[in-house]
Amino acid sequence: MQLFARKIENLTDARYFAAWNVDFMSFEVPAIGQHTPISHADITEIKNWLSGPNYVGEYSMNFSWDQIVELNQQLGLDYICVDQFYPFEQIDQPLSHPLFIQCQVDEKDSLNSLLNQISPFTFPYHLILHTTKSEWNTFLDILNVLHSTNNLKNIWLDFPVSPEVATNFDPSNEELGICFRGSMEEKVGVKSFDDLDEVFDILESKGIAGF
Repeated sequence: MQLFARKIENLTDARYFAAWNVDFMSFEVPAIGQHTPISHADITEIKNWLSGPNYVGEYSMNFSWDQIVELNQQLGLDYICVDQFYPFEQIDQPLSHPLFIQCQVDEKDSLNSLLNQISPFTFPYHLILHTTKSEWNTFLDILNVLHSTNNLKNIWLDFPVSPEVATNFDPSNEELGICFRGSMEEKVGVKSFDDLDEVFDILESKGIAGF
């Protein structure tokens, strides 16, 4: 089981998750000139501070595929992530790494709609299932449906992880990953991680987090 720290906006979050040895770390990449919590320069600075994770650029559907590929290369990011509404027919070249695709599973039938949309394409992909609900049993039902899906490499669960839910995770499951999200600092360099520490302590005891 692997770990993914998503939408990192500051060095404080990045250093925290890197210390727990997450496998992937992503940044929501802004368009040039767009004012967002993180800039291209911030992304480069954070990467220069860290070593270890695979880096992922997350892009909105406002970017063409050519723009995404060019920006990802300029920023030195390894993987690309788009959401379920991206026009996948724009992907007209082989991918050096599987594509990450986020699907909002709070919405009825959104997962089936996505699977139907990408079924004509042959590129490999990771599927991120995002929900605001912390319901482990709901995910178990979804996972059973996805196991026979063509071209699907790994499934990532992006939802509020409580210590109780963390006890369910199986470290031997190599096809399943867990996502965590970055958030704003109280002020530069100051932030409490009390809500995550207990979860990561459990993951460390299972051999999922840490070194």
